[in-house]
Amino acid sequence: MSQPVFASLLNASLSTVKQWEIGDKRPSGVSTRLLNILKKGIVMATGAQSVAVKVVGSNGQISIGKQFAGRQILIEEQEPGVWLLRTASVISDNEHWLHTSKASNDLKNALAWSMEHPASDAKLDQLFESLSRDDQ
Repeated sequence: MSQPVFASLLNASLSTVKQWEIGDKRPSGVSTRLLNILKKGIVMATGAQSVAVKVVGSNGQISIGKQFAGRQILIEEQEPGVWLLRTASVISDNEHWLHTSKASNDLKNALAWSMEHPASDAKLDQLFESLSRDDQ
């Protein structure tokens, strides 16, 4: 929805809506009540669990909550001005090899070996003696 249409819907001036969006001004009074009604209507119409109006800061950032801090978010532009945000697990290029069948088999073999050969400190004296001979 464009700013002029939104302003008309709320019976607010275009400059007021722009100030809301950039965070210079906050809605109050009747505008706040209309926004809450609109929000409830959007939740009911879309089946969304929650809807929030967020302001994009002057540096282009938006806060979606501390529970998402450090998480990767996939942003899909559905149409101009309409974005869908979803949490995502992204594998970096330098970690792709970890997800190959060879790496998976190697890991399974290593885990199987470790189960058959549990860690023990029973022969530490022999190990230290062997290591000290290798150093000489």
